[in-house]
Amino acid sequence: MNSELIKKINKNIVHENGTIDSFDKQLIQLMSGVFDTKFPLVISDTSNALSYIADFKAENPLIINSSTVIKLREKHDLGYEFVSECEKYLRESVLAFDSIQHNTSKVILLQELDDDGFPMIAICREDKTIGEGLYINEVTSIYEKKNLESLIIRTYQEDKVFYKNEKTEQYIQSIGLQLPQGVIYALSKNYDKQSFTKSQVEHDIKKLEVSYTDAFFINHDSKTVDWIYYNTDSNAGGQYVTNTLDYELIDEAYRDWKIPEEFFDFLNSTSSQICSDIDSENFSFIERRFLGKEDDVTFTGDMNQMDIQMSKLIDNTIFAEQNEVSRIWKVYGVWGYEQKESTFPSYSCDFTKGPYSDGNMRKIDVYNSDKTGTNDYTVVKITRHTAEACLRELHGQVNDGIFENSQTGKIVEISEEELSMIFAETNLQRKIESEKEDDFEI
Repeated sequence: MNSELIKKINKNIVHENGTIDSFDKQLIQLMSGVFDTKFPLVISDTSNALSYIADFKAENPLIINSSTVIKLREKHDLGYEFVSECEKYLRESVLAFDSIQHNTSKVILLQELDDDGFPMIAICREDKTIGEGLYINEVTSIYEKKNLESLIIRTYQEDKVFYKNEKTEQYIQSIGLQLPQGVIYALSKNYDKQSFTKSQVEHDIKKLEVSYTDAFFINHDSKTVDWIYYNTDSNAGGQYVTNTLDYELIDEAYRDWKIPEEFFDFLNSTSSQICSDIDSENFSFIERRFLGKEDDVTFTGDMNQMDIQMSKLIDNTIFAEQNEVSRIWKVYGVWGYEQKESTFPSYSCDFTKGPYSDGNMRKIDVYNSDKTGTNDYTVVKITRHTAEACLRELHGQVNDGIFENSQTGKIVEISEEELSMIFAETNLQRKIESEKEDDFEI
């Protein structure tokens, strides 16, 4: 123990040689009538036994008053032997939750049962001041809880915070509590939050009912898009993020950032952004909007497929009034190898009116090494009626088309300007090589 810290709490248990009376010895002195009851008993110089409780002041010393120890013995029939192990019982506890009655206290569910088989709980007051600049955590009671089931349900309904650990689910199942499905789900390992409230659980259950992570609301009149997604990592325990994008910003993002992750990172970092925390007044409205219950969602998507969401976004905004959209990609060979397709002559195919037409523009230009000057990659330019159709065409050509007999590596989207630069550099290089050959012949 930290002797200087302990001396500020109870100077009598710190001796001149620096030794400190153990919690066991303090209890023996109390039982023998020689302990000065004006001072508390120090269980430990930290409260690390409860470190699984989020934001709990685990660095504070843990104490118990002598009056509490006496009450535990006389009222709850808990002898000194039981009390002496209270730090161990706290460390092995299976669940904690905020007290309904006292905002500064936590209810700790212990693994121990009393002689009649009822669960045991401890009450711990957090961050109590007992001197200038001196803060402690205090065990204020330990007792059996006959109606634990009711207490958990009432606490959950009050939207108090619960704190679980790796022992929670098995213990709750072992004592056969009849709890609401939302509580059972939240206390299980299927729910990935270690701390939660009823409102957070209900929100997360709603999220399980939708098949998308992001919702986009497009207003063609104002030429803006509201992009809404849920952020689980906020300090409040969850929040909806609303990014308002204008068409010019989307156009800039598409011109400068062809990789979908970079495209959305740019929009996320430069847009006008409003965060609605789970405990804020407008959270429910934004959630209803996200679920399509306030106004119509233009489209939804899963950001595990960013390329598709990027295509949908530009289709519905900057390409909305176009019936021809061209997109261009470099398709590389697998790392360390040339792209086999690049060894063939370049060619173009127009399927717009052919037997494979879907009634829309469908044109494919394939530029190989005779145009690009390299066998590292093949350039594919696809012209369709939408950006998303271009993307889906590319996927089809990679899997069962242009590259069906080639192994492909990374695929990088480029602009029309970048393609023109490739052609210009290739032509310049060939002109230089031709002039060298002419000079050699002379």
